[in-house]
Amino acid sequence: MTSSAQKLLSTSTWKELGIDEQLVDALVANKFMNPSQTQEMLLKELKESGKKSGMCEAPTGTGKTLAYLISAIRRVDPKIQETQAVIIVHTQILAFQIMKEAQKLCDPLNITTSLCLGMSSGHAFQKNKHIIIGTADAFLSNFAPKTGRSGQVAALNSPASIRIVVIDEADHFIIHAESQEAIKKIFKAVQQNVQKLLFTATLEEKTKTKMIDEWFSGREIFCVRQQIFLDNTAHFQYDARGKGEEGKLEMVEKLFNLDCFDEGFKAIVFCKTRNGVDNVYRKMIKMNYACSRYHKDMTPEEREKSFADFIASKTRVLITTDMMARGIDVITIAIVVNFDLPTEMQPDGQFKVSPITYVHRTGRAGRFGRKCVALTITESEQDESDMKTVVSYCDKQFKEGLFNKVTIKSLNDEILKQLEGETADTEVEKRDGEALKAITQNRQETKFDHVKSHDNKKKENKEEKKDTEDKKEEKKEKKEEKEEVKEEKKEVKKVEIEFE
Repeated sequence: MTSSAQKLLSTSTWKELGIDEQLVDALVANKFMNPSQTQEMLLKELKESGKKSGMCEAPTGTGKTLAYLISAIRRVDPKIQETQAVIIVHTQILAFQIMKEAQKLCDPLNITTSLCLGMSSGHAFQKNKHIIIGTADAFLSNFAPKTGRSGQVAALNSPASIRIVVIDEADHFIIHAESQEAIKKIFKAVQQNVQKLLFTATLEEKTKTKMIDEWFSGREIFCVRQQIFLDNTAHFQYDARGKGEEGKLEMVEKLFNLDCFDEGFKAIVFCKTRNGVDNVYRKMIKMNYACSRYHKDMTPEEREKSFADFIASKTRVLITTDMMARGIDVITIAIVVNFDLPTEMQPDGQFKVSPITYVHRTGRAGRFGRKCVALTITESEQDESDMKTVVSYCDKQFKEGLFNKVTIKSLNDEILKQLEGETADTEVEKRDGEALKAITQNRQETKFDHVKSHDNKKKENKEEKKDTEDKKEEKKEKKEEKEEVKEEKKEVKKVEIEFE
């Protein structure tokens, strides 16, 4: 175990933190021998009363998912065949991953689980399961009353038995008006005294205040924060100014030839737009490099297959947008490449670099203290300026001097040096991949041609757009991708009768 991983572990035992014997057995059976500091921090807060509401902030890869799964499981009475715990996430693929982890712990305890993603996902919602994991709109379609022509229509399923609601990546939901309102509607639909637990890796003070004002309605809550810096990530910057798109692609091509892939490691490449993802993907395929892509324009079936290929090591590199910047946990990802710097649309419609998204992107590697590399490619003076903003943010939040320049020639040596002594946990990933495959294979055949026909829309991409066109596209896409909950709303409404 690396020194960074050791930093994350608690000296307490599960039993000392109030976890009952059956759940401890399930945890140990899944190799969770001891809690992490993040889990200890939360469980200590809940030890006297497991019903308290609050917020938990901790860095990426420190055990937040297990922390809230334990909290949800503890509120469930297996003898009552009703939904008692709800976990809200912002993307379908994140729901699949959490479902996989939940089943490992819940099955031995006779606690049942179900996805709640809407019919457009192809996964049917199963009523009266103890724990449901899904998106906000799908939950509202099933558990919130509707307003029809003749007045209010009762919810398809009663939320009266729900005892706890967990919001993962809560800061993602609060910063956008529509998703913020969706979470508020969820809290309105459930009982007033329901336990609310919010989790995030990045929580600025103004965001924290907004969450309290909007979602807790004056209730007394706890706020815990895990302040720990892990020096497991080496941050590099490659200056491609004057080299254009080809210069950036040259660095990505070098990436595909790294020696570390022979050891079982993987990489994730982030692009600013879906068109950018397709462009890089197409050019890498043309060069005979095996890679996967993942973005919103792909059908659910395409996305699931692409991600499954990546998990199964049929491909070693995943090219994607910020749709995958949060929550995704693939332990063999050792390299994160920022092909484009992350941006976020401001209230005035302009785009500004997002240091927080940079942190989330880099958090897709180095899970639980494993060594990893973050490589950012800059190609313009604006990129250089934006990179200074990112560096300044990380200097203040973490530690000064994290970033270093790198050349194409030195890239392989630098990465090998950083990953020295680290091994890819391919056996663990293989088991996780099989579990994830079992979940996604439960897809129900949809009757709607418009879902299937979406697969036929994607043909040969046109040539790269001009800079002005790219900006328009980026603006359009950022509006759509601000939160994944919005992605399925239209289709969920069309088919909500299918849940009856």
